[in-house]
Amino acid sequence: IAWGNELPRPSVHADNELLAELLSRRGYSTRAVIGTHYFDRSHGFFQGFDSVATIDDAVSPRRVVADQGADALRELSSGERPFFLWVHFFNVHQPYLSQTETSRFGQEPVDLYDEEIVLADEQVGRLFEVLHDLGLDESTIVIVASDHGEAFGEHGTSGHSETLYEEELRSVLMMRVPGVPARDVSTRVGLFDLTPTVLNLVGAAEPTEVPSRSLVGSMTGAEPRGDRAMIAELMPDGHQPFDRKSLTMGHYKLQWWVRENRYELYDLVSDPGERRELSADDPERARELIGALR
Repeated sequence: IAWGNELPRPSVHADNELLAELLSRRGYSTRAVIGTHYFDRSHGFFQGFDSVATIDDAVSPRRVVADQGADALRELSSGERPFFLWVHFFNVHQPYLSQTETSRFGQEPVDLYDEEIVLADEQVGRLFEVLHDLGLDESTIVIVASDHGEAFGEHGTSGHSETLYEEELRSVLMMRVPGVPARDVSTRVGLFDLTPTVLNLVGAAEPTEVPSRSLVGSMTGAEPRGDRAMIAELMPDGHQPFDRKSLTMGHYKLQWWVRENRYELYDLVSDPGERRELSADDPERARELIGALR
């Protein structure tokens, strides 16, 4: 992705070809319903959408987003064109819950987070009901995705965007595709795989070569192609000085603190919580991965 040098929120350059643009060129109506004003601050973020509804506050009430998403579904379904609708709930995010809400799980931060997940699930369920009522549930691809996980002190931090440990990197990705039986896929994938996946499902080719892959093969039970390198980054953004990178290959993950020039190695199969650092025990593998990451 080509982006500007504005800090802390760089613009998205117009020469990018985003998913909404690619679908629009294929005749799709494209619409977004966003429960926050967060994305308004990055110029070019919504290129390709016919219309975008955001709010003038940090977080919209959950039901408002679902109501607007349901209205958009009804309007789009009445047209002749296929449609792409993005409904974004911002509520499963700090700060959790309003002052008038309590968690059925307890009062620890993770309990409040769990309550937010349940409340969001209820609103997503309402959108599924609308799809069913419109007769679209058997002809519509539905993707539920989140952009990051959340830390609750596992490595001395809370929230997100501060480390590259698994509690912050792992997120939700679920897809319901008409005609494709349900299955669990354990292969590590990235959110950047969504665009080629959607294009694959609607019979469109990726216009340029991209460093991501369609997940249709994994959905249908095909074996993944070879050992895949997955990179994550925390980059300085004007607010935070972080400059960290990680590389995951197979079941090994290496984290590199660039400024301090130190690294950590973990085996995610035997140690998914990243508690036992292995660079001293397996220096050859650590050197191999840091070399690949560099």
